[in-house]
Amino acid sequence: MNYKKILILITTLLILIFIFQNTESTPVVFLTFEFIMPRAVLLAAVFAAGIIVGVLLPFNLKKEKNEK
Repeated sequence: MNYKKILILITTLLILIFIFQNTESTPVVFLTFEFIMPRAVLLAAVFAAGIIVGVLLPFNLKKEKNEK
């Protein structure tokens, strides 16, 4: 096995451990909405939102720079 496969295997194992340790339900209040979800799902959603903002924001900044 090469190092990429080993790295993917270790990362997958760590993610699975994290998911199984964070299965308890957590109440979430957003504006007037309240719902309950597993903590791992909440953390994954926040992480995904951060990635999306981090990817899209530089494109917007480059576009504004080119317009000036």
